[in-house]
Amino acid sequence: MRLLRWSGLALALLLMFSAVLAQDAPVVTVEAGDFRDLAIIEDGTRLLVADAASDHVRIYDVSSMSAPVLITSVSLAGAPLALAGAENFAAAAVRTGGAQDALEVITSTPFNRRFPYTAINYIDVPRGVTNVIFSPNGERGIAIGENGYTLLDIIAPEEISAITVETDRPISAAAITDQRVFMAFDGDSALAVLLSRDGANAAPETTIALDSPIRGLAVSADGALIGVLTENQMFILDSSDLTISAQ
Repeated sequence: MRLLRWSGLALALLLMFSAVLAQDAPVVTVEAGDFRDLAIIEDGTRLLVADAASDHVRIYDVSSMSAPVLITSVSLAGAPLALAGAENFAAAAVRTGGAQDALEVITSTPFNRRFPYTAINYIDVPRGVTNVIFSPNGERGIAIGENGYTLLDIIAPEEISAITVETDRPISAAAITDQRVFMAFDGDSALAVLLSRDGANAAPETTIALDSPIRGLAVSADGALIGVLTENQMFILDSSDLTISAQ
């Protein structure tokens, strides 16, 4: 799963910088230490960098791609290993070194010039969370761990309820839309589909059998389509009626 995350990240960065180069604009390298993940918030004007070397998330103003500006660094309770961004907040999966890890929710504090961004919420999660995903509307989320997942019901950045579900196998890929959670287990060719509002009590709404083990999932910006990558093929799934529209 980590390889797929970084492959997707590398592709996204390549596309972004290709667009910049096409406009004859300079590309600026940002020194980030031991960085583990990136996220974008606030209509693409803020870049968050998870810096595990300093236990901080660095926040840059990237309104001008030619001159990103470090706005602030948000101190966390441990090393940030994954980030997810929504419209006006982000969540960092933090390895605390204790019995549990944490999700720390970061948002802007417009009336605090000294600390324009801060961590305002701390959610206990099982150890080993390495991937966090938000639904397109920012009202649902999922944190994937070594032995399960945590579903997030997001009312506001400071008001998030969490339910953790243990699994007997590692999750190899996951995606979430405004209504559904899609996940695949390591070595399995079946895609489990759950209604995200049902939380921990949900049995899979259905299971979609594919040709070979599932390696990756991706969601379109509006949540209408799910990209499914198996060992042998790539499928496009309609997230509303669960039909395969292309392969």
